[in-house]
Amino acid sequence: MLRKAALILVTGISLAFLQCGGSSNTRPTANAPSPNPGSTTPASTPTPTPTPTPTPSTSPDSYLATVICCVISRTPVAVGQTTVDASANNGAGVWPSVGTSSGVTMVLKFCPYSQSGNNCLNVATYTAGGGNVNFTFPAKGAFAGNFIAFVNGDNTDPEVYTASGASSGLNFESAMLPAGTITGGIGQATGNAPGSGVLTATSTMAHLALTGTLANHTFQVSVCGLDASHCRFLSNITTDTQGNASGDVGTLQNQDHDIFLVGDSSGVEFISAFRVQ
Repeated sequence: MLRKAALILVTGISLAFLQCGGSSNTRPTANAPSPNPGSTTPASTPTPTPTPTPTPSTSPDSYLATVICCVISRTPVAVGQTTVDASANNGAGVWPSVGTSSGVTMVLKFCPYSQSGNNCLNVATYTAGGGNVNFTFPAKGAFAGNFIAFVNGDNTDPEVYTASGASSGLNFESAMLPAGTITGGIGQATGNAPGSGVLTATSTMAHLALTGTLANHTFQVSVCGLDASHCRFLSNITTDTQGNASGDVGTLQNQDHDIFLVGDSSGVEFISAFRVQ
């Protein structure tokens, strides 16, 4: 019994020694902590460049119309073109210095749609036959209407005015701005469709492009004089799934009106116009 007890004691001491001795070779190595995703960027992965914030377009509205002279002669002909905002929306414009005869004093005015020739703005006074007239539009805002020059400012009979469909080349071009943004209003119900457009007239063909407006939507296009009662329907145009459309929208008459409207059941959505900022 004593020998057996001694043997058990020696065995127990040996086991204890094996567990404690040589610990540097038997201790398990601690696992490295798992990296926190997103806490560090690997050196081989470049940092993405931030996407620039979109900025509004600074393109000018570039209003252009053919100038017709002279009603008093009963044989009006195209005598030049007028432009506004050709390089910036600052109201800078050019008008040909035409009149009923050379040397007469003409007063150029802008008459808003649809006020039947009332509340016109005086734009410039010039002597007919003296070269182009450079002017700065006298108000800020968005404007739709006609430029008309009168002899000595007499509003009873327009002598020189703008028109579309009056020459074989490009004779009209205008931004189509939201009708609800026109300064002073247009005297008609307006919608709130997004987007904008451009209408051009080459010879007697009117062409409309719309961008970023209502998708899969049909609009009606008309051409009007200064009075809303003098409007003529041209055609419909339907946008695609992105709200864009481009196409010919009707044949104009020679020396036609040059205020273009795009509308739907909500009212007038877009109108040919320019901005002065």
